[in-house]
Amino acid sequence: MVPRRFRSECELLKVLSHPARLRVVDLLRDGEMCVGDILDAMEIGQSALSQHLALMRHTGVLATHRDGVRVNYYIRSPLALRVVNLMIYEFGERPAQSPSTKGQSRKGE
Repeated sequence: MVPRRFRSECELLKVLSHPARLRVVDLLRDGEMCVGDILDAMEIGQSALSQHLALMRHTGVLATHRDGVRVNYYIRSPLALRVVNLMIYEFGERPAQSPSTKGQSRKGE
């Protein structure tokens, strides 16, 4: 059994463990996007994307706001952003600067 203190961390990692969901968070690192723009950048169908977005909203990773008829998604969880930035950093791509990463340099630089 997982100790109670690790449950929320495990839930976040489960949400981020799917390649499509990880890609969505990666797309949103630089700012909000509407559903249509996210769909255009993905290689999955609209139905599958909707399911992933719903899960990420339900778990607090993402949130939305309306701009007229458009629904824009943005990263709600600072922890999710830090986790994704760390993963991208460790696997070789420089992450977008965020308030939690500004002033930090990459290893060896």
